[in-house]
Order: sequence, then C-alpha cells, then structure tokens
Amino acid sequence: TDCDTATQIWTSEKIASIAITGNGQQIDGTSFDGKIFGRANKLNTSFEGYVQGLFVGNNSNSEVGFLAGFRWLENGSKLSGSTGVREVIDSALLFTLSDELDGELTNTQLAEVNRTGIIWGGDLNQKVGSTSDFSGGSQIFLSLEGSITFPVTNDQDYSYIQLSGHQPEELVTNVGGFDLHWGLWHAPAGSEPLEIREYLSGVGDHLNESVTGLVFGISLKETPANTFTGVKSFSTISHHLIRAEGFDNNEIGEVKGTMSVDLDTGNVSNGRLEICVGAETCTTSSFGTNYWTLFFNGDLLGKGGQTTSFTSAVLGEKTIAIRAKTVGFIMGDQAQGFVLSFSSTSGEGATALEAFGNAESSPVSFVNGAVLFTGAEGSVSSLESTPAAVDEYGVDWGAWNNPIDENWVIVENNTDGTATLSTDDYLATVNPTPVANLQGTASYVTGPQSSFIGSGSAGAVTDLAASMDVDFNNGTISNGGLQVQVGGSEVWSVGFEGTIAQGDVQMDITNGQLSQLGTVISESVYGNLDGVFTGAEGEAFVGGFDLLDEVNEFNQVNGLYIIER
Repeated sequence: TDCDTATQIWTSEKIASIAITGNGQQIDGTSFDGKIFGRANKLNTSFEGYVQGLFVGNNSNSEVGFLAGFRWLENGSKLSGSTGVREVIDSALLFTLSDELDGELTNTQLAEVNRTGIIWGGDLNQKVGSTSDFSGGSQIFLSLEGSITFPVTNDQDYSYIQLSGHQPEELVTNVGGFDLHWGLWHAPAGSEPLEIREYLSGVGDHLNESVTGLVFGISLKETPANTFTGVKSFSTISHHLIRAEGFDNNEIGEVKGTMSVDLDTGNVSNGRLEICVGAETCTTSSFGTNYWTLFFNGDLLGKGGQTTSFTSAVLGEKTIAIRAKTVGFIMGDQAQGFVLSFSSTSGEGATALEAFGNAESSPVSFVNGAVLFTGAEGSVSSLESTPAAVDEYGVDWGAWNNPIDENWVIVENNTDGTATLSTDDYLATVNPTPVANLQGTASYVTGPQSSFIGSGSAGAVTDLAASMDVDFNNGTISNGGLQVQVGGSEVWSVGFEGTIAQGDVQMDITNGQLSQLGTVISESVYGNLDGVFTGAEGEAFVGGFDLLDEVNEFNQVNGLYIIER
C-alpha cells in the first residue's frame, strides 16, 4: 500500500529465519518486532508481535505465495495516550513473487555514493552519512546503520535524500583546493519539499519525512586522523558558507576562529568560531544580536569530531543563550585543513537555564553553515597504525622494497616455522596453522577485527571486504569474493575459488571487474591471490592480492588483508 500518505508506519525488523514443516506450514509463531514512525508528530516508538503462515498455490498459473497472519502490539502507550492501553494491529497478508520494486535508487546511482556527507538545516538536525560527488549530476545523501561497505547496493537498508531533485541555490566544488564540496538547496513552503525516503531491501522505499527551508550539504574525502602523528593549530578561516535568519540584518560580516587538533590522540580542542551578523565587525558586547560565538571540541573517531555546546550572556533584564551542534573533519594529505559544519539557534529567558531551553524549543534566531580552517601551524608525519587483528594473530606486515616489478603473490615457508606472504609491494610474516589437523567446514568474512594494507595506481586502499567458504574435509575453497576500494573512487571486485593440499592454498580468480566512480571500465581483471591460515584452530586467514586490468595495465592494486572465521 501507499505509505507516502500514511500518518503512521509500522516497520518490522528483519528476522533471520522462519521454521517451516515438510508440508509447507510454519511450525510456531515467529517473533517479529519493529518500530513505529508517526510522521505528523515525529513520534517514534516500537512494537512486538508474531507472524505465522503457510505456502499456498495458484492453480491457474502454478505460482506459489505465502499466506501469513500477524499480530503486532505497541510497546507502552505513547500512541494511545492512555496508561495500560496499547495499539494493536491484526492482519492477514498474502506474499507473492515480484521482480521489481518501485521508487528506489538504481545500483548505478548508489555506486556513486562513496564519500563522507553531512546534511542539516530546514527541518533537519545534522546528519552524518555517505554521499555522492556534488560536482556530478546526481547528488544523493545516504544514511545507513552500521558499517558501510562500498559500493552501496539495494541489498542494504538506507534512508536517502536525492538533492539533485532541486537545483542548488549555491554550490562550490574543490573548496580551498581540497576535495571538499558544499552547497545550499532551498525548498520553500508551498513548493515541492526535499524528501527523506527510507528504502528497505526487498520491500522498496517510502516517504519518511519532508524537509522545507534551506538545507546545507557537504561532500568530502575525509583524511583519517589515525594516519598521522603530530599537532596542528589553526587560526585562519579561508572560506565559509553561512546563512543567518531572525536578525534585523541577516548579512554575514567578519568570520574568524581558532582550533587545535592532536593527531596522536585524535582530540580537537580550543575550538572557537566568531561570526558577525548584520555588521562587518562586532564585539562581545552585542552577543546574540550581531556577535555570534560557538565553541567546539571532540575526538576524531568514527564519523568526525562532534560536539554540542552552549554559550550565554546577560543583556539587561534578559539572558540570551546560543545552542550549537558541530561536526568537523580533517582535510588534506598533510592534515593542513579542517572543515567544520554547524547548526545553531538562540533563545531568550529570565535565566540561563530558561534561555537554553528556549534555544531548542522556541528559538529566536538561527545561524547555520560551514567554515574551512587553513593556515595551520605545526607539522605532522605519516603514521602506520597497527590494526587489532595484526596484533592478535602475531602478524608482522608492511611495505617493502621489492626489486621485482611484476604481478605476483608468493607464500614461502621459513626454517623457523613461520611463513612469508609477499605481494609486489607488501610483505607479511605469519605463524601458519597446521591445516592438515583441521576438520569440518567454516566461513571466513570481514569482521570488526579484520584489517588490510595496500595501494594501487589510484592511491591507497581505503576499504576492503572479503569472504570465502572452506571445507577442510575435502580441501576446497568456494564462494570466494574480494572487493577492494582504492582512493575512495575505484573499486576492484573479483570472485575466486581454490583448494588446500598438504597445507598449501591455491586460489584462482573466476571473474572480476573494475569500476571508477560507479562506472564499470573493465571486466577483464586478472592477477594472483594466495594466503595462509593462522591461529591455533585456523581462526583467521591472511590473504594477499595483486590485481591488474587487462584493458589498461597501468591500473593495478596489491596488498594484504586478514579475515576471520
């Protein structure tokens, strides 16, 4: 049915499996919980319930469906407003086969989503997720739960805003010479709003909420703080994109600020941003009227450095408070830039506490935008971090000066009982597992402790995912897959299979392709794969890869990775 016109949407969580008997009937009711979204009042709550059903046939065309009965009960009484009363949904649904889903983004569009994104303004709080390149024709912002593996596909759940549905009011690419894009999109009242749509794999997409007003968007290539050591201090703002509302004069005047970042710890400190609104210059005596100040700090872990802060001042018989949310990211190959996005509001009250509350519930004025800090003082040096899995399994790896310039991956057994795994540019020393002692089957996948190291013609390896099934009884490797993202814009994908004989692993590529910015440029990828099982019971697999593009042999990538059982 059309969820775009619904006042409430009840969305179930995915369930791993439903037990079915031999005659096609579900054995017992299966727990089928989920969440409730009330669009009109932005209410979120949850429900619990069960599903039970059986397979049915259509004699006229031999199709098979699944007839299911549901009972869902709201948790608590947030919707009903009456203690002890719960909303209940009882339903019977017939599931049938379908080849198409309406409204979702195509996999080609999703493949272009490979950058860090921030979006806020209008009816939105700041959201950090993934986005496309704003210089292209299809500007898309995605919000995904959990870790992200590029390229994104319709096998994943996500919420999205398709910004390119509206022409940007302002759009700047390569801000300050960095791989940083920012822009403004405007959906005034009475016009078609920007839509946040929720896509659920296998179900399709529906309208989650509408956004009106001025929306800010940033698309960037983040520089990971943990690749450097040293301290940088910033005192110059070279570029800004700021809009103010609710002032007698909303024009932006002088903008200045300072901050420091310790790349050893990832800590951002002493962050201060000062903005003059409606005047070229201003002083603290006009706090909240044309002098606007924000403070920020945080730790550059995960999705940038984020903080929420408050400032206030007593002016006559009232107190004015400014409430701000900020998100910042390191920029540049030597951490020479820092982009800060912010959304902020002011409130008034008799006390600071009352003014703080009104800044959120009854704001008087708004200042939203982004600034680019440059002119950094201090120096940094590259730091090769040691991933957790490398320490856990006693793997020693890094780049090496290989005198042979060719495509290869080799495993050699050493006299001390270790094994050496080497590619064109990288080398690892591993304590191998006696594979002959292992029995049964196992699956190896990229997990929280997995690690990788590598580089190619397009830059450093920025993401990697791998998986394979192993049958130690008959010595076969099947369903192998490897995806390598290089420089944030290039994705190598190969399938493989192999054998294990007398402890040696033999892996062969069965298919492969190379994509750049979501466009397939080659389906003729060849190369070498090899690896070593490690851990007392083969708990991990250390693999090496060296891949080339037959269409253009200048395109290549090689490196090492660890996946876990």
